[in-house]
Amino acid sequence: MHEKSDELLNTSIAFLGGHEEYWSRDMRNHLQAAIDAGVNTIFTDADSIYWQVRLESDHQGVRDRVLVCYRDPSEDPDAASPETRVETTVRFRDPPVNWPEEPLIGVMFNQNSAHGVSGDLVIHDASGWVFAGTGLRDGDHLVDYMGPEVDSSHGLSPAGMQVLTDSPFDAPLGRGVAEMTIYRAESGALVFDSGTSRFNYGLEDYRELARNFSPTIVGLSNGTCPGSSPVIQQIIRNFFSHVGVRK
Repeated sequence: MHEKSDELLNTSIAFLGGHEEYWSRDMRNHLQAAIDAGVNTIFTDADSIYWQVRLESDHQGVRDRVLVCYRDPSEDPDAASPETRVETTVRFRDPPVNWPEEPLIGVMFNQNSAHGVSGDLVIHDASGWVFAGTGLRDGDHLVDYMGPEVDSSHGLSPAGMQVLTDSPFDAPLGRGVAEMTIYRAESGALVFDSGTSRFNYGLEDYRELARNFSPTIVGLSNGTCPGSSPVIQQIIRNFFSHVGVRK
């Protein structure tokens, strides 16, 4: 995504299935250009496009091999110059970058969930094709699929965005809601965000891998981490079908 923007432009769907937290400016610009060109996009995690990073050459001169992220503008040398200030490695939404990720994704990371939350996804709008074939109705719960990190709207969402789930949480850092969303860009591209890290667990059973990787995360240590879900798998099938890449 950083070096080969043409590959994004030559696909029907950009499927972002990991914990996509650290992005270079070029990565973000290339994805935005793809959406503007009509490339449909899926985020099946949360906390995407959160920290701006730079990719620099290693000690042998091979480009883009070192990921740089100071997280503090007082430590980043690029913050001192007007010419490089936009490259400062802070959160995209923070000064001096001031480029929130919400207009691209539809929502963005809710910082109140930074220490981990756990709960149910609550269906907010079951109408339409997204939930076709799932049997879900408004108010139904997808048990334990909210968390540990979630996305929410912060007043910067694209016009016409549809909120699919509206799931309240109460965390040590404060309250909030997790929102699964979808919107149609001016190009016609659809952009879907699951709003929760555990959405991927519904696509494939990652429980043992997750427990081994992060055994202290909320929802993994107490045994509430969910497994694969035919309902969540159907949501992704519906997206693929709706944009014409799979029947």
